[in-house]
Amino acid sequence: MLLRAFALCFALVCCPLAAAGQCPADASASAISLEPLRQLIDARLALMPDVARHKWNTHGAIDDLVREQQVVDALKARAQALGVPRPWAERFFRAQIDGAKQIQRARFAQWEQAGAGQFADVPDLVTVIRPRLDGLTADLLRALGEAWPALADPCQRARIAAAMAHLEHATPQAAATVTAPLLEAGVAPDSLP
Repeated sequence: MLLRAFALCFALVCCPLAAAGQCPADASASAISLEPLRQLIDARLALMPDVARHKWNTHGAIDDLVREQQVVDALKARAQALGVPRPWAERFFRAQIDGAKQIQRARFAQWEQAGAGQFADVPDLVTVIRPRLDGLTADLLRALGEAWPALADPCQRARIAAAMAHLEHATPQAAATVTAPLLEAGVAPDSLP
């Protein structure tokens, strides 16, 4: 509920026209379903407990900055080919990575506090989990391209916020992180940090 209220307030602040009810109706942007995008974001987040369990068992680091940069660089180029601006794509995919790491850190903190030992039957990160993540990321990239006309329309902020308010596999912090770029997509690039 808190995330939904935050997202709606953020959307209304980002688009004063929408808040004032002065957005022109854009049937093409309004007709684009955001549900595939929401489902893919949530599906990626649903894999994070397994990623965390694997890293816990192997004493692996949550951060892998070199790999993260390689992934983001490749995705920026592919996003641009789909009509999504590279700087925005970088913010979006960094947010997905950051939200995923927030979930992993939360799990590690729980396990450290509980004195958890090794987990049984954890899927391998390299051979099982990462291929699933890569497949979901490719699908997510395509969904971004399809949804870009709506994401780029500042008058769609409230609709986007409402659509993204139902992430089942995210902590409130991770949900806010992964959805933030979606709520700023239509904001003029020079007004973003």
